[in-house]
Amino acid sequence: FFLIGDGVARLEGWVTGETPDLSGYGSRHLNAVALGNLLYGFGALLLIHALLLRYFDAGISLGAVLLLWGGTFFHWYLVVQPTYAHSPSMFLAAYALWLWDRDRDREGKRDAWGYFFLGTILGLAMCVRWQNGILLILPGLDLLARLIRGPRSLPRVAALGALLAAGVFVGAFPQMAAWKALYDHWLLPCPPHGCDFVRLDHPWISETLFSSRHGLFSWTPVFWAGYLGFVPFSRRRPALTALLALPLLLMTYVNMCSGDWWAGASFSNRRFDSVLPILAFGFAASIQALREQFRRRPSLALPVVVLPFVVWNLTASEAMRRGLLDPDRGLAFSRIVGGATQVVAEVAGFPTTWPASWLFARRYQLPPSRYDLMVGRYLFYRQNSLGPRLELASPSVKPFLDGAWSAPETVDGLVARCFRGKSRLFAPLDVPEDLELRFEVAAPAGPREATVLVNGHDAGHLPAGPGWSRASFRVPSDFWRRELNEVVLDSAGGSGVLCVASVEFAWTARKGRRL
Repeated sequence: FFLIGDGVARLEGWVTGETPDLSGYGSRHLNAVALGNLLYGFGALLLIHALLLRYFDAGISLGAVLLLWGGTFFHWYLVVQPTYAHSPSMFLAAYALWLWDRDRDREGKRDAWGYFFLGTILGLAMCVRWQNGILLILPGLDLLARLIRGPRSLPRVAALGALLAAGVFVGAFPQMAAWKALYDHWLLPCPPHGCDFVRLDHPWISETLFSSRHGLFSWTPVFWAGYLGFVPFSRRRPALTALLALPLLLMTYVNMCSGDWWAGASFSNRRFDSVLPILAFGFAASIQALREQFRRRPSLALPVVVLPFVVWNLTASEAMRRGLLDPDRGLAFSRIVGGATQVVAEVAGFPTTWPASWLFARRYQLPPSRYDLMVGRYLFYRQNSLGPRLELASPSVKPFLDGAWSAPETVDGLVARCFRGKSRLFAPLDVPEDLELRFEVAAPAGPREATVLVNGHDAGHLPAGPGWSRASFRVPSDFWRRELNEVVLDSAGGSGVLCVASVEFAWTARKGRRL
């Protein structure tokens, strides 16, 4: 499709006599690639539909495909950002899964050519997105099963494995050639993002699945049906469920270990494109299970229909009671919805973050609604970080404050927040490391001192006088932990207030620092 766009641009320039845009990013090239990805996306849907028809009836198969299309991030990358790699990635993953499943239960049906061709498709899938290589585990398990059933078949299995590997090499060779041209390596020892990009010992589980920063379930809750659907599917097809669950869980885990688990400026979490064909089985099984439940117990339809109206009425009335709605002035629909959802979020957290927001609230003794604002942000990790210096009056820092902090106020020329007794500041870190805490403090009513606790450890003391001063002390890595850290300022020994303008978390050693 890119070559078609290039040809159209050159032909248009020849006909009009104008100099065509041959940079590769002209409108003709982009439109051609977008058209190609649109067709690849529809091809993926057709392949998934044909795959589901082997195990489900026509209605359920169609419903699962439509749910996948309209209920996930796939639609966004089909029409809004169609030049991204997600449509061809899903197409090749679906084609590989379709080929693998076609010959799975027929002993000897997949011949030498079949293994070579399947390997080629998987190699091409790895060209599009390197993590698609996880799907190689499916034909690998087939070869292992052959060997277990017939130990004497080792030469035959080895030959088929070699053909599978040869196909992968042929399919992946274009990417290898690109790496050779760019980095002078046929095979990169690490992902192109860097050796520290994938940390298999460092999964971001809650963040990847539930964070408001492109969490998979928080943005697209329909994926609950995709994952949980494997429970009823396992009762009908236990062997197939076990085979599909392995690459699904491995791909999910690898995505959780990616350096920017939020996948940049993603809609939902786009890196799960390769498992959409597998999750389609979960969607179909969930639809089938619900249909069977309604057939056996038609009375279940009543609460399904009635409950949304009851919840709507109760949340709207509570929003009005709290003064969030003023019907005498007239309200836009968005305002009513906003007031109702605010009540739900304050009381129980946003539904798509359950149960992660509940566990967060219990651990930190905070409202579950704070989960959306705090989890997934970092002081100085990769893009869009808070930065090492936190100005306490800044709106971006407010979600990380708890306790008796005052509203921002000007104290001796600086804008700060003040408190009496005890207050908390949360510091989100990627990894524990030695840091130096630097406070800008003042005690307008006279000398004061506060004890600073980091996750319950006595880290140091904070003296303050009537004027602004700076105090600092080192906090070893043993005091810190991954993700949110509680920094407690305790000045309970007196009656005066202590004001803090800023807190800086300074590295004591930058060598090898992950950015």
